[in-house]
Amino acid sequence: MFLFLACSLAHDDTATYVEEAEAPEISSAKVSCDVDDAEWQVDVATENWTGGGRLWLSTDGEYIEDHGIDSVEAEGDGSADRLELDLDIVADWTEASGGSSTVFNCGTPGLAGFLAIFARDGDTVADCRAFGEEPGRWNQWGVGECATTVEISAG
Repeated sequence: MFLFLACSLAHDDTATYVEEAEAPEISSAKVSCDVDDAEWQVDVATENWTGGGRLWLSTDGEYIEDHGIDSVEAEGDGSADRLELDLDIVADWTEASGGSSTVFNCGTPGLAGFLAIFARDGDTVADCRAFGEEPGRWNQWGVGECATTVEISAG
């Protein structure tokens, strides 16, 4: 399996450390694709702080893109976090770059996505959303299972 690796899970915190922060849960997730701007956008709001997130994209489980999602707005008391990711769409897969661009366009047949947020340790998946055609394939592809889905909206 060819795995398109992104940067490390570590990211700069946007708030002060709270030792007893609770596990994060997704309160809203929006995945959109804008044909005119050739861009994917992911916006995730959570209850409690996260350890960042990841977005995986694939059509076949062989070529899998892996994109880190960073926190952009965390409450100082640890009660909420917001993560964002913008991906430019490129024509050549060799130009795709973790966290900044993807070869998958808005109408890619068979596209499936898996969005995960992590607990503060940065390793434990705390919550997820799947989207696209047959999102249950992620379990077969070894990434994981996510029962909650989200629709892709037009940018």
